[in-house]
Amino acid sequence: MPAFVPRSDSSPTLPLMPGAEPRTVSARSRPRVSRLAGAGEAHVLRLAARTAEDAGDFEGALRLVSQLPDSPADGRWSHQLRAVSQLPPSDSSGLARWLIHPALRWAQERPAGEVLERHARLMLTLLADPGADAKGELDELVAHDPVVVDAGLFDGGLFARYLAEGAGPDLLARAGPVADWERQPISVLRVERVKPDAVTLHDLWSDQQRTCWPWERVLPAGSLLYGRLVPLAGGVPLAFALPPITVDRRCAARILRARRQRADAQERLRAVARSRRRELATHSRSA
Repeated sequence: MPAFVPRSDSSPTLPLMPGAEPRTVSARSRPRVSRLAGAGEAHVLRLAARTAEDAGDFEGALRLVSQLPDSPADGRWSHQLRAVSQLPPSDSSGLARWLIHPALRWAQERPAGEVLERHARLMLTLLADPGADAKGELDELVAHDPVVVDAGLFDGGLFARYLAEGAGPDLLARAGPVADWERQPISVLRVERVKPDAVTLHDLWSDQQRTCWPWERVLPAGSLLYGRLVPLAGGVPLAFALPPITVDRRCAARILRARRQRADAQERLRAVARSRRRELATHSRSA
């Protein structure tokens, strides 16, 4: 059974998650600049681009990334930098939601980022076909699975560390209340009402209504979602930190039970993995 990696999409304004972006970016769509082929030069360029990105110099970072040899990962990076460069200066909520991208890059550059691989390995163990490309599937989960990324960045404390150690003060000053994100819990929410500019949800944990920023492919009323709502500056007070995933009732009950028991993030990953296995089995029977 191949690993199940959801292709969650992002908000209408800006990608929330690396997995929501194109897998490749054509050379034709990139700025026409000379390519540096040497591994040493590429490493220096990558470090300089990361420094510029963390300081909020997105156009400078894009110029540097555009000089790297073509690769899917750097193509996605260019796509993300172009998107954030096009945001109006006043769009603090868009900038805040975009910070997931550099936070994930920062985490993967450090030993502490191993927690992402550990979560991905658990998911892969529960889902993978023994004959699958384990390394390729593992990398895919670390980079693109919103459940794995959320557990690493928030339960693992990596997003807070990025804000404290990686992101520059000018960048943080423009991003609104992102320092509060780590304290926001995971929950299961039911879609109640969908409007073009906002979605009303019912939080099954708190039994309260929440209004959040819409994301692409918003599901119909009654759908159950697993995700982490975080505060934003501006009109709509909340957004999902990463694209929410749909879960069935059994998974929702197990996630809420894990929260009551204060279980660790891996218990939630097990619940989601089992839900995905049931979904795959259903698809297999109907094929």
